[in-house]
Amino acid sequence: MDGSDEVGEFDLAAAYTAVGPMALPPTTDLTPAEWDEWLRIITEDETTDTPPEPGAADDTTDPGHGWQYAAGHDVDEDREAKRARWRKEKAQYADLRADEMFVVELAKLKAQRLAREEDENSRTAGLPAPDIATLAELLQRPAPSADRIQGLMPWDASVTVVAQNKVGKTTFVLNLTRSLITGEPFLGRFEVQPIDPDARVAILNYEVSGAQLARWAAEVGIPGDRLVIVNLRGARNPLSTSTSTSALADLLRPYNIETLIVDPFGRGIGGQDQNSARDVQPWLNRLDSFARDGVGALDLVLVVHSGWNGERSRGSSALEDWPDAKWYLTKDAAGLRYFRAEGRDVDVEEDQLAFEPETRRLTLTGQGNRSTAGKTHTLMILRTQVLDYLEANPGASGNAIEEAISANSADIRVALRSLVGTGQVIRAKRSGKGGGFAYMVVSAVSEGGIA
Repeated sequence: MDGSDEVGEFDLAAAYTAVGPMALPPTTDLTPAEWDEWLRIITEDETTDTPPEPGAADDTTDPGHGWQYAAGHDVDEDREAKRARWRKEKAQYADLRADEMFVVELAKLKAQRLAREEDENSRTAGLPAPDIATLAELLQRPAPSADRIQGLMPWDASVTVVAQNKVGKTTFVLNLTRSLITGEPFLGRFEVQPIDPDARVAILNYEVSGAQLARWAAEVGIPGDRLVIVNLRGARNPLSTSTSTSALADLLRPYNIETLIVDPFGRGIGGQDQNSARDVQPWLNRLDSFARDGVGALDLVLVVHSGWNGERSRGSSALEDWPDAKWYLTKDAAGLRYFRAEGRDVDVEEDQLAFEPETRRLTLTGQGNRSTAGKTHTLMILRTQVLDYLEANPGASGNAIEEAISANSADIRVALRSLVGTGQVIRAKRSGKGGGFAYMVVSAVSEGGIA
């Protein structure tokens, strides 16, 4: 019963039964007929402090309200006395209504609790029972396999890829897929224990069109028969209910999926609240059960959009606690991409990513984090500008170079020294008044020297 229901439709006995044994308020000890009469009066006249006047046709009945005065009632009774009695009776009606609302709310609370318990039971029905063993028993078990990706993804692990907007997460996922299938080092650095030769990787693709994802996957070099793509863009979300999740697991099981990738979390969780642990944690539990018990996968990768600063997952803190490893994809103001990772036995410092457009391959450059790589990037740009200037102005002085290039003078001097150090530029004493140094690119030296 909600606030819009009429009070007269309320079944008090059923409500008391629903909330279970309890001490009943004494004012509710009424016969059904009395209860109906009280409710009718309070719902029809709860806004007035004046009782209805007797009708003209019948001195004991008011046609406007249908109030039947008690037998023997003196209709000429003093008006103030009638008002006083009416207020008292009205207060009794209000007490009865309060009692009714109290019982209704108790019934609602119990119904909500039972519904939550039933929902939680359905969401966790597929999860295995707890694994209980002594330390000695655990140590006697066979040792787990080596990392799936050395230092980055443990065996039988759940991983989140936390990616900034438009950072290239789909390309990153396809590079991961290729390494898992072929066994080639991931990002050109991390050794990979590939999936079995007859196993496959599956991607639940919510964001990119199927044709575009297939074309990119082919460009990366993924074998066509080893990747299963479930295109869900614009389709019904199979991860929204236990029934549809189970149905999708039945469809995927024959493909022998060893690694399952869900891209992205925000689409997979559907209409549930991404910021509520009450919604997110059960969904993650169901995803675990779907991937491992339903599909039969070992590895589970969940792509998550990052918050505004790119340093944590967007949504509930349950996303931060759930994975065995968290991988982060970020970019700087210049558009350069970076990768880092952390987790259980996982600690990879941030490093810049390089992208090869023709093959869509990603590799770590070794140029360091955003701060270090940013300085390196600036130095490379300045070196090119200095070389270009000296090609057009052989023999220019250091001051002339600094005045010609719009950049920090200290950075320009660093770039110039590095060019001299690598032998691309030579430095010589200037002849004539003023002295100082003149600079020339090596290729120009044989054509005339420095004046």
